[in-house]
Amino acid sequence: MFFSLCFLLSTSLTEMSNYLSPTISPGSSRSTQQSFIASQSTRLLILMQTNRADKDDPERKPRIILIERGKTRRFMNAPEVLQGLDWFGFEVVKADPRIDSNLDEFVRLVDSCDAIMGVHGAGLTNMVFLRSGAVLVHIVPYGIEFMADGFYGAPARDMGLRHVQYSISPDESTLLEKYGWNHTVIKDPEAIRNSGWEKVGEFYMSAQDVVLNMTRFGSSLLKAIELIM
Repeated sequence: MFFSLCFLLSTSLTEMSNYLSPTISPGSSRSTQQSFIASQSTRLLILMQTNRADKDDPERKPRIILIERGKTRRFMNAPEVLQGLDWFGFEVVKADPRIDSNLDEFVRLVDSCDAIMGVHGAGLTNMVFLRSGAVLVHIVPYGIEFMADGFYGAPARDMGLRHVQYSISPDESTLLEKYGWNHTVIKDPEAIRNSGWEKVGEFYMSAQDVVLNMTRFGSSLLKAIELIM
């Protein structure tokens, strides 16, 4: 954490906004971006300065395992996601449960982390290997918010984990580029839901990827850090 504190103190608002501005909402002014960055940085500094664990182990960073998906609901801007996690002070461990097939090693890897993060899907079931008190950072694709807590939020709490849910906006979904704002898929997800599970699966589960807005997502990462501390 001490590393992140020093980084934030030594990095200007201009440099930070140069990184964050490509993923901020299109209508936001540069002054709005800088104000957001300043508030996030101040909050993060306060968290770090008041955390006793940092004083005992000043070099330790919270460890988060990032679960990647293969075919659908993927991070389309994975490099920016990794850079953003690092900026917020996380040590990032990338994992693909389909490839990391040595179960004993994978269990130890997850158990060594303070948090697990991924897009809604089977990979998040690996939260069962987290220690009690760890954090699940749950990225929810557009249109399936109604099922998110039941699938992962409630089970996480039952296991003694903390659940941070982040529901993406249409701007963060590849569905917007494909269908546009006036299509029912974007403007009325409830209508799609009411047409049956087959349609929900067709549009929101099988045909959607994620372009995570790290500026918008920042408050969820700060909440995760608070819970870890």
